[in-house]
Parts: sequence; structure tokens; C-alpha cells
Amino acid sequence: MNRGWIVALLAVLLSFYLGGCVSPSVGLLPYQDARDGYRLLYPNGWVQKPVQGSVDLLFHDIIEPMENLSVVIGELKSVKNLADLGTPEDVGARVRDRIIAPPESDRKAELISASAEQVNGKDYYWFEYGIELPNGFKRHDLVAVTANRQRLYTLDISSPESRWTRVKEMFNQVVRSFRVE
Repeated sequence: MNRGWIVALLAVLLSFYLGGCVSPSVGLLPYQDARDGYRLLYPNGWVQKPVQGSVDLLFHDIIEPMENLSVVIGELKSVKNLADLGTPEDVGARVRDRIIAPPESDRKAELISASAEQVNGKDYYWFEYGIELPNGFKRHDLVAVTANRQRLYTLDISSPESRWTRVKEMFNQVVRSFRVE
């Protein structure tokens, strides 16, 4: 048998094998917080930063520090699930008005989309926002919200608007990976 033919056959078999390793979450790494009971995927090349206050987790891109991901956990005192808070549109508007762009921030935010999905028996709301900061800087945020054990879990991932088309698909994978146990 010709040695070149064997090498070519091995190269073809190797390409089929490696092709099977490619998944939609390539470039994403797993993160799990066993204490607070959530998990997610985050972009490779992002670093975790120390946090204070109500923020439980913060990552940002080392190359583009304006791209970041955060998880905030809050108390739910009078409700037990997302449906008690309202429709996705109602909750999305409240998140916009109280967290994304409260009146004292001088930020402008548009709720672009709001949707709901049930995953493993748990309700999740998904939001997309276009945001303008007081200095005119524009960014794009994707947000996931869910409730568990009288706690409200919120994941927010953000990018400058100028990079949005390049990161949109990956950011959607990140926000859809968010799970609370």
C-alpha cells in the first residue's frame, strides 16, 4: 500500500473525528455556583472580577472590557414565581425602568424583545435591550430572569453596539445557558 495514501486516509478520518467535536458552544466555558445553585457558559478569554453588593458574579472580556456578564440575586418577598411578577413584557419593562435605566441614571433603554420559556419545569424570561448612556455611548444587553426559592436570579450580558453583530450569536448562547437548580 502506498504510504501517501495511508496518510491521506488518516487525515480524512481525523477531520471527520474532529468535526464531530465542534458544538454550538465552542469558545464558551462552563461556570457553576454550587452555593447559590446556578450555572452558565461564559466566553473564553473573559476573566472573573471581585464583586461587592448585590452582584453575585462578574466577568468581563480582557480585550474589550466594555463587554461584561453579571449575575444578581435578589429577594422575592411576596411572590413565588415569575408569573406572579407579570408577563415577560411587564417584567422586561420593570427591569428596564428599575435596573437597566432608572430615572436617576440618565440612560435611555429600549426593550427590543421579551419572551418566556419553560426549561425543566422552571420559567425563564429573556429580554433584549438597546441602551444609550448619557455620553452617547450605545450598548446592547441580553438578560435572563428566573425565580427559585423566593429569590430572583438575573443574568445580564452586555456589548458595545459597535460589536453587537459579531457577538450576538455567542451572547444568545450564553444567556440561554443560564440555569438555576
